[in-house]
Amino acid sequence: MALAGGGGGASPGGAVSVFNTGTIRTGTVGQSGAYSDAIFAQSVGGGGGEGAAAGGLVGLSLDAGGGAGDGGAVTVSSTGKLQTLFDDSYGIFAQSIGGGGGAGGEAGGLVALAGDGGGAGAGGAVSVSNGLLGDIVTTGARSGAIFAQSVGGGGGNGSPSGGIVALSGSASTSGGGNGGAVTVANRAVLTTFGTAAKGIFAQSVGGGGGAGGESGGLVAL
Repeated sequence: MALAGGGGGASPGGAVSVFNTGTIRTGTVGQSGAYSDAIFAQSVGGGGGEGAAAGGLVGLSLDAGGGAGDGGAVTVSSTGKLQTLFDDSYGIFAQSIGGGGGAGGEAGGLVALAGDGGGAGAGGAVSVSNGLLGDIVTTGARSGAIFAQSVGGGGGNGSPSGGIVALSGSASTSGGGNGGAVTVANRAVLTTFGTAAKGIFAQSVGGGGGAGGESGGLVAL
């Protein structure tokens, strides 16, 4: 008889706060420097560990994959002028991401029970405040002035099992994490010159649910 352990739970991302009152400029004319944001603030929750596999006459991977950590709150407050010159270089980039849930452990044997998928982490609240004197100018392609996003993690997959009696892991406990509240307040002039460069992009996205595990055998559930 083999009994496998579950995946460990993940830690959350901490709160991130940025307060700027000065002028920030990234890039120098005549040089390359993509992905050079003026302000970058991000919190990311850890991903849950995967449950271990079990095999034997009776193979039990009873524990689920580890639960993921939530993304922390991200706050950016700026009153200074911001300028970026190159592609994929935001004026303000603020993001919180929940971790993905761990997959349940696989199982195989005459009697096999696989582990469930772990739950996903939620995206944290994201707040951006750009003051009256905080004009933002971006030149490159895909270089938005303000990008604010909260993303929930994806649920962990239930794992497969195989045997005379086989029960697959469930995804019923591994739904996707919620996206957090996203708030943008702007009082300054925003100017973008590049293609696909938005003045303000604000988005909250929930994570996708985990897939149920497969099973095969004379009795398969």
